[in-house]
Amino acid sequence: MVGGEETIQAALKGYLSYIDKEAFQDVSDTGFKYSGEKNLEAYANLVNPKTTQIGCAIEKCPDDYYYSVYCITNQK
Repeated sequence: MVGGEETIQAALKGYLSYIDKEAFQDVSDTGFKYSGEKNLEAYANLVNPKTTQIGCAIEKCPDDYYYSVYCITNQK
């Protein structure tokens, strides 16, 4: 990977890994409803059927160790 791509992927993987550890409370045969479950908001936004595009930006912090990653979607 080039530049910040690895960092963005690692950040997204971290946020999305919560789905393996926690569960949505309001689940049915036709889908789920996000009800404020801790740590699942990022996952819920990405799997929302209204989300069809995502854009991310990355900025290296001055200490050269941390990065700031910000992602937005076209969800309405």
